[in-house]
Amino acid sequence: MVKNSIYKLLKTIAMIATAGLAGIIISGCGTKEATVDETPKPTDVIVEEESVPETVEETANESLSIDVLKLQEKNSDIWGWITAPGTSIDGPLLQSYEEPDMYKVCNADKVNDGIGTAYIEIYNMPDMCDFNTVIHGSEELFKDLVDFENPDFFKDNYEFYIYLPENVLTYTIWAVYRRENNDLFDAYSFADAVGAREFLDDVYNEKVMGKQIREGWNDVDEYKFLTTLTIDTDEGQQLVVIGALTNDAAGTIDREVIEYLDLGPILLEE
Repeated sequence: MVKNSIYKLLKTIAMIATAGLAGIIISGCGTKEATVDETPKPTDVIVEEESVPETVEETANESLSIDVLKLQEKNSDIWGWITAPGTSIDGPLLQSYEEPDMYKVCNADKVNDGIGTAYIEIYNMPDMCDFNTVIHGSEELFKDLVDFENPDFFKDNYEFYIYLPENVLTYTIWAVYRRENNDLFDAYSFADAVGAREFLDDVYNEKVMGKQIREGWNDVDEYKFLTTLTIDTDEGQQLVVIGALTNDAAGTIDREVIEYLDLGPILLEE
């Protein structure tokens, strides 16, 4: 997975350099060390259970904490957990490198239930240091996302949380809109600042019904850490709910920035 991301990064540099352009690559976590955050979190209380849970859901529900490392004992594809207060979104996050589309229809126990579970594609790394981490869910799984198109609901429900093995991330939901139903990674190159800026410009400039932009969030730039929740709707559109990182409990989320200038042509072999 790391090899794949490095290749993608180098390929992006090569494409821009071949065109004789200068710019900035934004990719991956840097070397920021963990810090202690004393702010109380929903994971501060842990309740031990004597019974042995059989499924991922039972494992998660056995305590008041989301112990991602324990969930990974059930399925190594699990890398986190997402909770969106005010909605029914509360479950594991997965990524399968061998079968990227598995979790469209399979739950976290790898059982085909027709609903699937929340997952990311291989273009994202599960460390949450990418410019835009895109989390997919079926229309049934993420059905409550449509509520964010309601101005009152959008105003009152403005955060979601992602639990990692040793961290809790808080995201403020700042934008909601419908776009054409294609893969965001086909439409934008999130690994470089130009592609990230194009995405943000489209978010701000797209004129569609139900679009919401949170007050005071009119200047999000390409150096933010975003997470986008997506569903494909019955209307043939893609609904996106975009959050920006506003709290990093462990203090480990950062990004390496590579500046380049007229590198000349670079050839990469697949």
